[in-house]
Amino acid sequence: EIELWKLLDEFNHRFEEVMDDDFNTASALALGFGLISQANRFLDSLPKPEEIEKLREKIKLPLSLLGDCLGIFSRGHQEYFSQRKQLLLTKIGLKVADIEAKILARHEARKSKNFQLADQIRQEMLELGVLFEDRPDGTTQWMVK
Repeated sequence: EIELWKLLDEFNHRFEEVMDDDFNTASALALGFGLISQANRFLDSLPKPEEIEKLREKIKLPLSLLGDCLGIFSRGHQEYFSQRKQLLLTKIGLKVADIEAKILARHEARKSKNFQLADQIRQEMLELGVLFEDRPDGTTQWMVK
């Protein structure tokens, strides 16, 4: 625990040192991951809520510095996964509208009890790298493999 607070206090100085060393991004990333590792160990020890809040406040600046300087942590997870999905679709030559049309056709096939066609549509999409996941509420989620 003491090591975490020491690392937080010294982070800016240590980060500056490694970046001044010929823009040593590998060491900068290692420093960041070391900080995250120490923070995770601290959180695994089930600290008091006020200690967690203290960590949240103290870790913001070092992670922002690391992220801004190296261009990481700049997108939220939803934006990242949306862009990643779009990139993968482009690689396999599909559009979201194509997939939604297949989901609708599959849904109609299942509704009319044509399970062979529904399975065929699922398999076609799987061969293209798109996985359909049927949900209990009747909707179908999809992801690119």
